[in-house]
Amino acid sequence: LRSNAYLQRAFFHQTRLRLVVNDLTDAVPDPAALGNLYRLAQAQPTLANPLFRRLVTETTTTMSSSFQKTKYRHGLYEYSLLHAAKDSLRATQLLPGSAQAYLR
Repeated sequence: LRSNAYLQRAFFHQTRLRLVVNDLTDAVPDPAALGNLYRLAQAQPTLANPLFRRLVTETTTTMSSSFQKTKYRHGLYEYSLLHAAKDSLRATQLLPGSAQAYLR
């Protein structure tokens, strides 16, 4: 059945989505490092503006590209699951006596 192929594709997209989500969580700055940066900014106010500007620009660009990748992978995963469900449902409607249509 085509639904099996769509499910295999969905499984592939799910594994890729998990990898992208893990990369996204790795891109989030460590709270301890942010606390140290804040303490440094309090101790050296002249360094605060360049430090925070650099942190914000690096984090923003990384997070933006990671978010786009996550959104794209989630769309592929959702699309393949939807088509697997539709194809499986259609198979049960067209072949109500076939046990193979009910397996997935």
